[in-house]
Formats: sequence, C-alpha cells, structure tokens
Amino acid sequence: MPEFSPSCADRLILLVARSLAFFPLAFALVGTPVPLRSQTPPALTTVGAIRILTPEQARQARPVRLTGIVTAISGWKNSFFVQDSTAGISVDRTDNADVKVGDLVEVTGASNAGLFAPTILASYVRVAGHTRLPPARRISYSDTFGGREDSQRIEVEGVVHSARITKLFERDILALRVELDGGEMGVLLQNFAGIDAGRLIDSTVRVRGVCSSSFNQRRQFLSVAMFVPDRGGIDVVQPANDDPFAAAATPLGNILQFGQPPHRVKVAGFVTYQIPGQALYLQDGHDGIRVQSSSNELIEPGRRVEAVGFPSTGDYSPVLKNGVFRVVGIGNPVKPQRVDARDVIFQKAGFLQVPYDGQLVQLQGKVVENLVQRGQRVLILRQGGEVFEATFQLSPPEGPGIELGSILLLTGICTVHTDANSDGSPRSFEILVRSSKDIAILEHASWWTPIHAQWVVLLLVMLLLSLSAWLAIVRREDRLRALTVTDPLTGLYNRRGFFMLAERQWQSAARRKDSMLLFYIDVNRFKEINDTLGHKEGDLALLTVAAALRECFRKSDIVARIGGDEFAVMVPEDSADTRTLLERRLAKTLEQSNEKRGVTPHLSLSMGVLRCDNSMKTLCIEDLLAQADALMFREKRRYQAGIRGVAEQPLALA
Repeated sequence: MPEFSPSCADRLILLVARSLAFFPLAFALVGTPVPLRSQTPPALTTVGAIRILTPEQARQARPVRLTGIVTAISGWKNSFFVQDSTAGISVDRTDNADVKVGDLVEVTGASNAGLFAPTILASYVRVAGHTRLPPARRISYSDTFGGREDSQRIEVEGVVHSARITKLFERDILALRVELDGGEMGVLLQNFAGIDAGRLIDSTVRVRGVCSSSFNQRRQFLSVAMFVPDRGGIDVVQPANDDPFAAAATPLGNILQFGQPPHRVKVAGFVTYQIPGQALYLQDGHDGIRVQSSSNELIEPGRRVEAVGFPSTGDYSPVLKNGVFRVVGIGNPVKPQRVDARDVIFQKAGFLQVPYDGQLVQLQGKVVENLVQRGQRVLILRQGGEVFEATFQLSPPEGPGIELGSILLLTGICTVHTDANSDGSPRSFEILVRSSKDIAILEHASWWTPIHAQWVVLLLVMLLLSLSAWLAIVRREDRLRALTVTDPLTGLYNRRGFFMLAERQWQSAARRKDSMLLFYIDVNRFKEINDTLGHKEGDLALLTVAAALRECFRKSDIVARIGGDEFAVMVPEDSADTRTLLERRLAKTLEQSNEKRGVTPHLSLSMGVLRCDNSMKTLCIEDLLAQADALMFREKRRYQAGIRGVAEQPLALA
C-alpha cells in the first residue's frame, strides 16, 4: 500500500496525542472546584452556554446537566465528544459508563477550563437511548483557523494526499492527509475495516466527523484534525485511478502551470540523485524535479523512473509530494552541464532567468569558508563576483581535507533559493553534492600561511617586498570573506552573518544560562516609499535606520539587515530594564534622525522583542527568529490598524 512520509503522519499523531494527554494535568490544575459561596449558581444546560465561558469562569466548576448525542470517542481513556442543538464539546469523565457513537446521553458534571477550549468534567453519564448523529455542517479550511470549530461535527471535501495505518493511544487508526481548498487537514479514521487505504489516495472524498484542535502549553492553536468513527463518515466523490501509473506523463517543465487540477500527476526522467527515505531527483533534458518520497528503495543514477505525486510549490521550482516511483528502464547516467556561477541567476529583458534549477551541473569555485551545520558540511565558494554554497553529508569525504583557498570542481544538483521576505524572486543557489567523488581539487590552497610567512621573515629578510605583497593578498582575501557576511548597502551584517554570529553567541549564552534579547525590526510603509518615491529614497530610508541602530546599540551587539526592510539585533540582557532602556534609546535616536531630515511622514518601526532564556536552550536561532518575527507582525498589524483610522500623509522623503 502506498504510504506518505512518516514525518507528516507522525507529526499529526504526536500533536493530537500531546494535546489529549494534557487532560489529566488539566484536571489537577484547573479542575478543582472553588469553595461554594452562599448561593450555588444555576446549572448550565446547553453546550453553547459552556463554550462562551472564559477560562476563569470555566475554572469555577459550575454545575452542568445537559442532554446530547455522542459524536465521537477520542481514544484517550474514556473521554468523548457530545453535541446538542447549540454546539459540541469534549467530555472528560470520572465514571466508567460505556458509551457509543450515536448514544443519547444525559451528562452530569462541572465546567472545566481545559487546556484549549472549555470542556465538561463529567461525574455521571447515563445512556438514555440511541439516535441518528446530528447533521454535519459543511465548512472550509479557513473556518477551522484558531480552533473555532473545535469539538463540532463538521463536513469537508478534498483530495486524499496520503494514507497510513498507525497507532493512536495504542489503537490502530487510518491516518489520512486531505488537501482542502486552502490547506491540509488530518483525518483520523478509527474503525477502518473493509477500506482499501491505498485506493483512497488521490480520491476526492467528502468527510464527516468531529473537529479536534492541537495546541501548545500556552493554549495556542497549532493545527486541526478530524475524528471519524467509521467508514460511514467518508464518501468517495471521485475515485482515483486504479493504476496511478496508467496516466500519460506530464513533462517536468509543465508541472504547476496554469489550470492544472489538484490531483497527482505522473512524470518520467532519469535519476540524478537520491536521498533515501526523503527525495529522488529526476531530470529529463533540461528540466529537473525533486520527488519527495519516504521510500528507502535504492535507485542507481541513470535509471529511468516513472513517479507519481502531488504537485506543490517548492523553494523556487515545483516539487512532487507524497511520491511513489518505479524503475522502467536503464540508461547512462545524466552528464552534468558545465556552467558559470553568474549564469545560474541572471536578468534578461527585465526578467530574472533561472535556467539550471533542479539540474545536474558542474562548476568551479574557490573555498572561502568551510562550516558544519546540522549534520552537513557546508562550503562557501566564490567564482568571480558570485558567492554560492555546496552542501553534502558529513560521512562522505573519504578523500583529502578541503582547505580554505582551494579551487574545486563540483558536480551536483543546482538548487535555487528565493527571498522569503520579498516577492519570491530567486536570490541565491547551492549545489547538492552527492558524494566525495563529485569534488575535485583543481588547485590546493597556497603554501603561504601566516606561520610560514613568519619563518620566511626570520630566515629571508631579503624577501621583505615579496612578503609584503603576499600579506596584501591575504588582506584582500579577508575582505572578500567579509563580503559574504556583510550587507553591501548598510554595512551591517547580512542574513548569513547574523545567523553565524548569533548562533554562536546564543549557544555560549545557553551554556552560561544567560538571557539574550532578540529584536526583529520592520520599517513601516517601506513598500509605499519604494513604489511612490523610487528605490533611491528607499535606500536612504534603510541607511537612516541602519545609522540609528548603530548609534543605539553597542559594537559588541550583533546588528544585521536580514532582508528587504527587516533588521535583527541580538544583545545580552544585562539587567531587568535592558529592554526598556534599549527601546527608549532607539525611539529617541530615530526621532532625532527624523528631526535632522526634516521631512514627513517620519520613519517609524514595528518591532518584536523576544527574551531568550535558558528554557529555550534547545531552540536554534531560526526558531527564535521566527518567534520574534511573529511578535513583530503583531505590532505591524496594530500600526496598520492605527493608520487606517486617520488620513494618511503623502510621502515626501526626499
């Protein structure tokens, strides 16, 4: 049976399991009734009356007596979902009465705040009969955001992207991933006897069940899934083809072009690279594609393969997700195309051209940095004025070590990256090196090193002029290396420089159990400045902000422009008022800069500040920066809401 990537299913099951596993803790922390006052409040008799309670009100354990229909069994101990004419809710129990889906039950208990939405802690459940399930309300994916449909009986329609039998609370379930109009939803089918899971993939289905939210310990929404008791909750609207490989192959270059339906497609090509259990790279002529697949079947380069999967947007070019493949022929390995770094991303007739993304290429470069990041060796190379990366697993190099300054000839898959902070335009590329055999050293690093130079100075004073020339070359190399971590416009660190230095400082602070402050800063109305006044005025605005940041923060702080109009700063938290002092200093510095410029409207910033303490030591800088970005975005929304309430001033930043 075809399976989807375990990472998707396991993440879904883990989120649901963790969310439901919080319930016993909820009973201990928030389920203890407060002492009765002089007058007992009236009992709550509808689910709707409980769901509108605030967490503080629900914690008061207000009495509950209501009648409803059991819509699903969660699987966690003896909890279940019940729905009456007003709404649905999760019921956690202290008794052991047996209930089934469709039972009409009388529930006696108390309100509980739960760990996400209000729940009922039932002390007594009586089965009064059996009846039909309440009708499921048809919703869209956007309706589920924020947990608004939590515990409600709903109906959705979409295309099944994957199906896998797994366990939830020691019970086998069929976990489906269904692509709706706007996003993916997990479907947990509890009784799947008689269902051919493999034939569900790529079928259009209509699903009825109970919506379940996954959340974190801060009561914040993460994702959504649906409990479906049995096969009666799934209708196949349009069945998938019996043989997914029977369809005609779509040319690799035509994937995700205008008007394609949301179903999986078949492609064919020659294997250029494989990461077992993760991806298979195919190439046909001058087109290449990444097929994401959990299969561990090893395929040799050069084999002709047919693959089926669901088209999805990748970093730049499309990818196929949840792919399966089969070998259909044997051919010669694809020959790499020799390219220059400047030709990977270039502009022609006003448009950016990216001719080699996903293809097997060969190019040379000089090593300016050699790093280890997340279990991979990362080489930063330069060819002319272009800087790019080459990555490979740490296990390969069986050959000699790679020294800074070496000139290499690399063979690998060209992968283009976009700027996530702009319009998705290509900004850089890397070469995925398959093995050490794809690395050829054309020229070893120069024997001249600072240590050798000292010996030469001591032994050969007559070569002083030659030594001076060599030292000039070394300084030039240092400057070129600095360019890889410096933003050319503002002179601040760029995104790469920030991640390298901030990660190092964060790890050091975590070892010392020190706290850090991470600032994520965005220039308000920057796009309007560019669009209205031109990029020159936009550059002047960025230079003004950079100057204010330099004046506000210390030289030892890490200050960077990480892309577009966004800046990041990492500083030690020296005292409890460090953040307040820095925010005031930055506001005052920017105000002074605006007064010197004497133009309106003044530049302003939206800023998110994240305090990074020892409880976050397992997080990397990327994770911390994402949290700070979310805080900044919240401030940005407040700013945008504010300027919509008044007449906006015209831009005049000259």
